[in-house]
Amino acid sequence: FTYVLRLPQPVADQSPRLLGSVAHALVETYVREAQTTGTPPPLDRLPALARALLSGTARPEATTAGLAREAIELVRAWLSRWTVPLAQTVGIEHALAIDVRGERVAWDAPDAFLRGRLDLVAVEGRQATVYDWKSGWLTEDDEGLRRAWAPGCYAALLWAWAPRLETVAVEYHYLRTGRVART
Repeated sequence: FTYVLRLPQPVADQSPRLLGSVAHALVETYVREAQTTGTPPPLDRLPALARALLSGTARPEATTAGLAREAIELVRAWLSRWTVPLAQTVGIEHALAIDVRGERVAWDAPDAFLRGRLDLVAVEGRQATVYDWKSGWLTEDDEGLRRAWAPGCYAALLWAWAPRLETVAVEYHYLRTGRVART
């Protein structure tokens, strides 16, 4: 709605979208801090990171506190089960765009055919893994993910960025359940 069609968001309960945005930003902030320091911060640092992310927002304090609490719970549960691949991480919220020929172009280029923000990209040798975290209740099973369009789009974007990659794997990490779907 906003980025492609330039339309206002549909009128509905925006809580799930806001929660997803806060959870994504919290994971991104946590991983960036881990990269900067070379070690993952303790999980009890999450509330401070969430407060910093939400400070100065126009939302009512009760809404902000509720969003922060729910996002912290989701991210804490996920991080307690998963190890961030710090040594191999090459991109966090990495914005990539390609034209119709599959050539890399600037994000805002008028000839951009496909744009994508990859939550986390790790590269080991010639293998890349895209980690995509999901905060909703719906999940893809491994078979559904193999038929989904997003993994192919991620691969196309990454191959334009790093053509020497031999394989691209995609993992959807479901924050609510801890489930990981791979293709």
